Amino acid sequence: MEIRIGELSNKDVIAMLKEHHEDMLCHSPPESVHALDLSALESPGITFWSFGEISS
Repeated sequence: MEIRIGELSNKDVIAMLKEHHEDMLCHSPPESVHALDLSALESPGITFWSFGEISS
């Protein structure tokens, strides 16, 4: 496993984050959704970490 900073340009990461955020909005009142959307995660004060397989 490799831990990386970033990966917000990865299509699979984007799809997972969007699905998670949309699910939160469907099942929780807006004031109870404590998930950042993609644009908020790209803010300079936010560090986004991801992990994945180490490619050979």
